[in-house]
Amino acid sequence: MSPTPSPNPNPSPTMPPRHHPGEELLLAHAAGTLGAGPGLIVAVHLEACGACRALVAALEVAGGVMMAELPPVPMSSLALERALAAIERPGAVAVAVTGAGAVTGAVAAPKVPAGLELPLALRGRDVGPWRWLAPGMRWSRVAVPEAPRANVVLMRGRPDRLLPAHGHRGSEFTQVLCGAIYDGDVRYGPGDMFVADDATHHHLRVADEGECLCIAAIEGRMRMSGLIGRIVQPLVGP
Repeated sequence: MSPTPSPNPNPSPTMPPRHHPGEELLLAHAAGTLGAGPGLIVAVHLEACGACRALVAALEVAGGVMMAELPPVPMSSLALERALAAIERPGAVAVAVTGAGAVTGAVAAPKVPAGLELPLALRGRDVGPWRWLAPGMRWSRVAVPEAPRANVVLMRGRPDRLLPAHGHRGSEFTQVLCGAIYDGDVRYGPGDMFVADDATHHHLRVADEGECLCIAAIEGRMRMSGLIGRIVQPLVGP
């Protein structure tokens, strides 16, 4: 089972989140069966959301009781050796936030909005430099050493800027770190999490009150629409 994250000592949301991962997603996270990318996004959400942390803790307790009632199963002779090897495996270079809002790591990492403390779940992970995505929009790769194929990115947008309309071949798990973004008429603010699937067609717009920073895990491919979308598509894959 996945450990319940501690609350961020300096979280960005000032109001409780209004949009949360579904119970099935939280159950998968508690059971440790969620993929590394989506699991990271849920962990970030849990830092900012006391209600979801409490629910996951309850699910973990329930899962522990169920496991205790199961008959014992002999462990593999290599189980201890593999566990020790995993503990001793070198980790990624730690990520830290400076007073100016910069992130430092093994590579030239991106600057984030001043005063923002990145989630604890991103500590110990390399975060790459900002790359152009669309006018007023940038993205940065977040390394997931335990799952190198996981596609996790930070996305930063200026006020009132549009992300090219797009759909998905797979699922996208997004958590808002600061600012706000609209998907049609639905507003997602700091601490909110939302999930898109292959039936979703996004029309995302950054709210006009300030910059927005999100973290997303993308499974499958994005399907971009429109002229800018066709320009951007090579950046996000076929």
